[in-house]
Amino acid sequence: MEKGIWSEFLNKERPTVLCLNETKTSVDRIDESFLYTQIPTSYAQYWNCSTVRKGYSGTAIFSKVEPLSVAYDFGSKHVDEGRSITAEFSKFTLVVVYVPNSQDHLRRLDYRINEWDAEFHAYLRSLEKSKKKPVIVTGDFNVAHRPIDIYDTTNKEKVAGFTPQERHSFDQLLKSGFSDTYRDLYPESVKYSFWSMRQRKRATNEGWRLDYFLMSQQAKSGIELL
Repeated sequence: MEKGIWSEFLNKERPTVLCLNETKTSVDRIDESFLYTQIPTSYAQYWNCSTVRKGYSGTAIFSKVEPLSVAYDFGSKHVDEGRSITAEFSKFTLVVVYVPNSQDHLRRLDYRINEWDAEFHAYLRSLEKSKKKPVIVTGDFNVAHRPIDIYDTTNKEKVAGFTPQERHSFDQLLKSGFSDTYRDLYPESVKYSFWSMRQRKRATNEGWRLDYFLMSQQAKSGIELL
């Protein structure tokens, strides 16, 4: 990323909290590029980098409000790809996530559904109980939940991100007490968050909606969170 782009963006947009996923960086690279110093000092920085492979996965949170606590990853199995950060604030708990892709030929689908999704969803439900405050989770869930969330459903049921198993798993998360905030507000809106760069799909708007802001039922009550 070009030097100065972070400070330019943050100074212009001035988000209170910014969540990133698929950062594809490492602690060494952050140090070598002086990336820490490119972020305005008004933001506390929290990075979770993959330790299994450099330039892979990764998440980050920049926040003007210092969290009460920050935790990296969850459970005992999913701790080396830098895929989640949990930040507890006074009125809510925020989770940024980059859910594993099921990959070509669905070779990682079983892990994605039966291990990652199952344990991550249980973790989210446990947060609300243990912290006794609403939970907000955002990031790339690597699933287009409904047909409206993908440009074309033809022959996509065996493609990572639109398999029945992935969509059902996301359904189960919503039924457990979380709400897809964008779809609740805009039930018929066709918007995407991902376009294949290799196939140059952005120009023709052939995209997928893979990124979400989910809120637990407590968070939906309209309380002032920050």
